[in-house]
Amino acid sequence: MKLLLSLSLAALAIANPIEKRQYAGQNTEIQLTDGTPCRAITILFARGTTESGNVGTLAGPPFFQAVVGKVGASKVAVQGCPNTKLVVSGYSQGGQVVHKAALELSASQTAFINSVVVTWIFGDPDDGEPVGSVPSSKVLIICHAGDDICLHGDLILPPHLTYAQNAQQAATFVVSKAGL
Repeated sequence: MKLLLSLSLAALAIANPIEKRQYAGQNTEIQLTDGTPCRAITILFARGTTESGNVGTLAGPPFFQAVVGKVGASKVAVQGCPNTKLVVSGYSQGGQVVHKAALELSASQTAFINSVVVTWIFGDPDDGEPVGSVPSSKVLIICHAGDDICLHGDLILPPHLTYAQNAQQAATFVVSKAGL
């Protein structure tokens, strides 16, 4: 009986094609591979822990919309393109990804990155630490009062969930540093 049940389930699984994973809302961006042409600014974004999609919902999408609102959609690509002003950004644990990735760069990569990169981090668990060799003038870290994550804690308190309100501030910083 168990063998019959197993074979039946296997047959059903084989009969159903695997579909590309779908995420709720507008929280997955893959313009590097979807045919979007290269733009003046490219945003690489690391989402926070437990956020869905590859860019999350709390800080990434509001920031992307704010940048597009300032310079226009024809000048912004999200998640990769060569010969562009690169914006490396993250929210919460995604901010740690930005810090750790910057530390892994070689000297020649760092020289290139410093010529084109602007970095911003919301709700930064590594607040107060440099972002590799990226000049501090090109880094914006936003931490709200009462955000335990920014104090190197591990409690997700209400202030950690409100960074969408800083999207315009981050967009203004990025557009200014990118020279657009």
